[in-house]
Amino acid sequence: MMAEQDSPYWTDQDLLYDIDFDLWDIPQKIIRPDGKILHPVSVFNSKAEFSVHFCTNARLIYVVDLQRLNKQVVLDRKYVCYSPRRKLHGLVSARGLCVPCHIALEFGYHWQMPEFAAHALLACRDKRQCGLTAERLFKDLAHTGLFAPVLTAPVIKASKEDDYKHGIDFYVSGGLGVQVKEDRRGGEGASGNLFFQTHTLSAYDAESWYAFNRQEAHSLAGV
Repeated sequence: MMAEQDSPYWTDQDLLYDIDFDLWDIPQKIIRPDGKILHPVSVFNSKAEFSVHFCTNARLIYVVDLQRLNKQVVLDRKYVCYSPRRKLHGLVSARGLCVPCHIALEFGYHWQMPEFAAHALLACRDKRQCGLTAERLFKDLAHTGLFAPVLTAPVIKASKEDDYKHGIDFYVSGGLGVQVKEDRRGGEGASGNLFFQTHTLSAYDAESWYAFNRQEAHSLAGV
C-alpha cells in the first residue's frame, strides 16, 4: 500500500488546515506551501437557499436545498477534496466537500441538461468563463420553466454585494437566493458527487493559475 505521505492527492494535513476551523464564526484561510492563500467562501456560510450545479460530464443539472442539507447532514473530513486533486499537477486552487449525489438528492432534484447547454459549457476556456456561462444558462432555463415548481421566474440577478458577501447569484420565485456553479465532473454517472466549495484563490491568483494551466495543457499536447 502506498504510504500516506506519498499519496498523489492533496489533504488538509498537507496544508496544515484543521476542518474544525469551519465551525468557528469566522472561517479560516488556508496558506498553500507556496504562500498563496485559499480564502474561505463556504457555500454553507452563505445566505442562499439553493445551490444549482451544472454537471456537464453527466449531462445533469442539480438543485439542492443548501439550508436543509447543512442542518441535517454532518459534513466531516471524509468529504473533503481539493482541486486540482493531483499533487503532481500543481498546487490547489480550491477546497471543498464532495457530497455523494444520493445524499444531495435527499434535499433536492435533478434534471437532464439540454445538449445546447452542455456544448456551451464545454466550449469555455477556463473556470471563470464556465461560471458566467452557467449563470446565463440558469437564467434562460429557469425562464423556460425547466426547474418548476422548485425554482420559477421571475429570475433577478443579485447585486455584487449579495454575491460577494452573501454568496447569492440570483433571486428567484419571489425572493429565494440561489448560487449557480459549473460542477464539470460532478453528478451521477460521472464522479457520483456534487462539489460544494469552501475555499478558493483570490480572483487575481485564480486568473494566473488558469492561464498557467492552459499553457501547460498546450505544451503537453505539443501545441
